Amino acid sequence: LGVMAGGALVRRFGARLVSVCAFAILGFSFLIVTIGCQIGSLPLVLVALFCFGLPFGTIDFVSNVEAGELERASKKSRIPILHGGYSIGFWLAR
Repeated sequence: LGVMAGGALVRRFGARLVSVCAFAILGFSFLIVTIGCQIGSLPLVLVALFCFGLPFGTIDFVSNVEAGELERASKKSRIPILHGGYSIGFWLAR
């Protein structure tokens, strides 16, 4: 749902505002997941995890939009370097 809503949100509010709001919601929902786990409330955890997934999908969409803009604005291809850096960082973090 977050990916599908991402296009409309970016068109209406711009990539920067959507990213900032999505990261804020992501952090807040993670906090609610933690609280829900501490008090043992499964419904609260499930709702918070749903609210965690929505901005995560939106952020994924926005990062791809921004990568496309970067690719168009630069004279040489930079996206493979960005993807490679992400993959190496993810591999090192495991």
